[in-house]
Formats: sequence, C-alpha cells, structure tokens
Amino acid sequence: MTQLDRLPTELFYDVLKYFWAHEALHSFSNLNDRIDAILKSYPTYRINCRSIRKSAFHHICEWISPEQVISLILSDENDTPSQSKLFLSYFQIEQFINLRSISLIEINYGSLREILPSLSQLKQLQAVSLDDFGGKEIRIDSRDNRRTPHMNICSSSHRFCAEIFLRLRYLCTNYSEVLTVMHFPNLLHLKLNSGTLMSNVNKIFQHAPQLQSLTLCLSNLYDFTGGQPCYSLTQLSVTSAGKYENSIFSSEFKPLVEKRLKPLCKTEHIFVGVTMSLNEIGQFLRNFPNLTHFEVKILYQNVDMTMATGYYWQTITQSLSSFSFKFRLQSEMYVNSFRTPFWVEEKRWFVAYHDRYLFTISDFALPYANISSNSFLYSTVPNHPILYRPQSSIVHERASLTHNFRFSSVKTLELFWNDRWENLISIFDLEQVEDLSIGPASYPLLKYIQHHMPKLHTLSLANSSGISEILRICGLEPFKQVRTLKLSDCDVSIENADNIRKLSNLFPCVEHINQCIIKFRSDMISFIDKFKQLTSVSFVVHKSMKNTILASQYDPSLIINRIEQYLHCTATCQPEYPSEYCSTPKRLHLWLGKRSLNDQRQSQLGFVWCQMKKLFEQSSKTDQDS
Repeated sequence: MTQLDRLPTELFYDVLKYFWAHEALHSFSNLNDRIDAILKSYPTYRINCRSIRKSAFHHICEWISPEQVISLILSDENDTPSQSKLFLSYFQIEQFINLRSISLIEINYGSLREILPSLSQLKQLQAVSLDDFGGKEIRIDSRDNRRTPHMNICSSSHRFCAEIFLRLRYLCTNYSEVLTVMHFPNLLHLKLNSGTLMSNVNKIFQHAPQLQSLTLCLSNLYDFTGGQPCYSLTQLSVTSAGKYENSIFSSEFKPLVEKRLKPLCKTEHIFVGVTMSLNEIGQFLRNFPNLTHFEVKILYQNVDMTMATGYYWQTITQSLSSFSFKFRLQSEMYVNSFRTPFWVEEKRWFVAYHDRYLFTISDFALPYANISSNSFLYSTVPNHPILYRPQSSIVHERASLTHNFRFSSVKTLELFWNDRWENLISIFDLEQVEDLSIGPASYPLLKYIQHHMPKLHTLSLANSSGISEILRICGLEPFKQVRTLKLSDCDVSIENADNIRKLSNLFPCVEHINQCIIKFRSDMISFIDKFKQLTSVSFVVHKSMKNTILASQYDPSLIINRIEQYLHCTATCQPEYPSEYCSTPKRLHLWLGKRSLNDQRQSQLGFVWCQMKKLFEQSSKTDQDS
C-alpha cells in the first residue's frame, strides 16, 4: 500500500480539484484499484481540451462519465482541429446534467448547430463563453452545403438562447446584436468581444438588473457616451482596438462621422476617429454611480495629447478605487501631470511612458518592455529598478536605458540581438523565459540559449531560411525542453528531407509545429514520421499547387487513412480553404494520436513508401504538363 492509498476519499477529492481532468488521470489512473475507484466516483471534473494531446483527449472520453463534469472547454483551434466533432461522437451535450460552465473556442458551424440547442437542457449551467473565430480567418469547407453565417446561427437560436440566459451568471460572446432582445435577470458578469456597438450595450443594460462587471471590445467609440444608466455596475473595462478606416460604419453614418472629425477645439479629444470631451466622458461614467473599477485602452490609434492629462482625469476618477488606462501617444511630456499628490500619495496610481504608450502600472511591473538602442522609460514610480519585471519583452540590437536595470521575470522574449552574449545575460534572467522568438542576427546565440533557458517550451524562428542557418551552427545540442516549434513558411518537401531529419534530432521532444510548406500528401507523411512526439502540425500548401487535378492530394479522409496506415496513429484533419469556390486548401491542420514504439519499423517502411510515391507523383505531373 502506498502513502497515497492511505488518504481518505474526501481528502483525495480535495487534491483533485486542483487538477484539470487530463492532469488528474495522467497522474493517478492505473496506480491501483482503490485510486481508480476514487477517480471513477469523483463528481466535479473540470475538462480543458484546449491544446490537449489527442491521446489524453481519448483517455478523458473513455474514462469519465458526463454527469461527473462541472466545467467543459472545447476547442477547434489549429492544434486540435475537429475536436468538437470528435467529442460529439462520444457524448451528447444534454448528458452533462451537472455542467455549470462551458467554453466553446473557434468551434465549427456543424458542432455549434448541435451544441447550442442542447444547452437549454442543462439546468445547472451558469456560465457560457462563445469565442467565435478570435479574429482569425474563417475556415470554409467547400463541400459543406449546410454552412450558415455565424450570426444566423445565434439569431436562429433565439428560443433556446432566451431560456439559457434566464439563469446565466457569466456570459462571454461576440454576438451583442442578438443580446439586445434577451433578458438576463441573474447575469453578474458580461464580456463582449470583437466589434461591439455601445448602442447595443445600452439596450442590454435594460435587461440585466444585477450586472456587476462589464468588459467591452468596441469597434469604435462613436456612441461611447450613450446615456443608459446601470446602477448595479461596479467594474467596467473598455478596449478599442480598431481603426477608423477598418470600422464597421455603414455608408450613411460616414458623413456624420466625417463632420465630427473637423478641426477640434482644445477641450475635445479623439477616440478612434471621433471626438469626445472630458465632460462627455464624465457624463458617461455618471451613468454608473456605484462604479469602483474603471479601465480604458485605446491600442492602435493615437489619442489627443490632452486625453493623457492627469489633471483632467483627476476630476472624474475621484470616487474610483482603481483606474487604469493605456493610450498610444507620441510624446512623454504629460507624465509629469500624474505626479501630483492625488495620483502618487492618495490613490497610489502610478503611470509610465514607454514605446509610444502611456499606461498605468499594476503592482509596479511593466506589462511589456521594448528594449533597443533608443529605448527610454519615464514613470512616476519613485524607485525605478522595481519597475523592471515585465512579463514580455522585445530586444533590438543593443540596449541602453537611462537607469541601471535587470529584467528578472520575462517569460516571453522576442530577441533580435547582435551584441555580446554576456551583455544579454546581464540584462535578463533567461532562466524565466518560456516563449522565445528569435531573429537571424541572434541565431548564433542558440548554442548558449539551450543551456540557459530550462523553462523554454515555445521557440519561433523569424524567417523561412532559419532552419538551414541554424543547422550550420557548430556545437548545438538537442533542445529537449522545446515542445512548440513555430516555423516561418519553411519548405519541408521530401527534397529537403536531410534538413528535416537534422531538425527532428535537434528538437526530439517537440509536440506542436506550424507553418510548414508542403506540395504533396507524401511530404506530410515523411515530415510527421520524423517527429515521434508530434501531436499537432499545420501545413501550408505550396503556392504552385493550384491544379485542381491535384485537389485529391489534400482530401482529409485520404490523409487520415495514410497516416493510420503508415504511421500507425489516429488523426483528424481540418482543411482551410481560401474561398468556397476553391478545391485546393490553403492550409491543413492535423491532430495526431500517440504512436507506439513497437511500430517504429513499420513507420520506417511507411517512409520508404512515401519516397516511392513522391517519385511516382512527380513523374505523373511531368506527363500531364507535357
């Protein structure tokens, strides 16, 4: 009997609540009969299928019963294509009778049509998140004659949506237009993504009497000053990430907008192509008399200088417990307006200017740092060295800041460094870096990086010739810590097989790879065969492959069949077409199961077959051209 065996079942349940379902099963299943029985009876599993290994996904589906699940995250992103369809082959959503929270990330239309109507049957459901396409290019399958525009899916689902919303406490979605006619008597938290109109939000306020927090991503701030009060709201976050030329103004509104864009008096300010006064902002905030937390970000459009003046903001933020902002600005000259006793002593809201942005500082840490030979930072924090704890950083050439500094907490690093290695490690604690993007000038540093970044799990190469350049570096040892490799349109055709073999030896434990250029189905088989731990890969079809006769090369069922036949693992394949009229996909996303070590010999035979098949395909193409 192990020490773990002696734990009471209730205490074991307390331990399991800190694990996702796949982590719990991987850690504890098949140890002994008692622990297996506890896992079988645990009533509150949280399933997170985002970026999950395919083998772990099947383990969950085969082990856990739907009534044991209280939280579910499904994702059809590129590293888990067609996951929702596979999940629905195991379960029906209405079986999850104890489900409290569901998050659907880039789910394909067919699965949405099946999932959404079933949600109304889940009486315990209180939180729903519909992350549509995340701003990415929509995948269209030209053979799916049933596809429906995504707005129509939600609009046609009015009946069951209305029933769900009656009991929801949390909602995250892109579909603000549909929500304007819904009622949410119990909704506490609302997050609206991607191009929300404030006019829609004002209508939602009328039907959400208990709403406490609201997060908005607005396409524009044209009607930001709309006047619908919400007395229950205590937290408000507003982000505008769009530009005027890309906004969703219809033609009839453009003359009105252009009229408002005429030369402004000095008390007016630009919010993404429209003018506002601080009085208007103050009036808007007065619609929320119980507001205590306010955040506003304007990310890509320069704001008027007076928008960044501390003296003005002080007049409308007196009653707030927390206030944060981020504005794109061309000058640091207004930082001093935030050095008054109100900001520094009474509120202790500190402000910095860096890389053309003026922003508030949370917990004395920069959100990011862009370090180059002309970098500079201004802040109202009295002790500068404590500022240098950003989560991410971009480094260009040589770095020289005004103050002595060392970055001790950078996890995401973009490195374009042509200075000495000793100077780099004097600036960064590289042992904390988890995600590294590296440019050609920095490739020689890889021989040092592999031994100084033990936590590195994601490596991005900045140009398509990166593989050849890296393989020429002497003294490189395998990067066993890297799990995700991001290539920039790297050609992995069979004629480059030797480089790919060397690359697989350099990254023996990599699980996710993207941006590989292929021409034929055999290229995929050959490439996947070399990376034994690969669980997902995204291929880009070579631009020369436009002949519709070759479309069968990329048929998903044939690709899956060949992978199962020659690599002895299961797979799902999602083609991404440039248009509904094109028969040749632009990209192919594959999600792979685990390969057995006993199948290595057969796998090598499969590779030999691929090479022979490639020669046959090239010969056939030559005959067609002639």
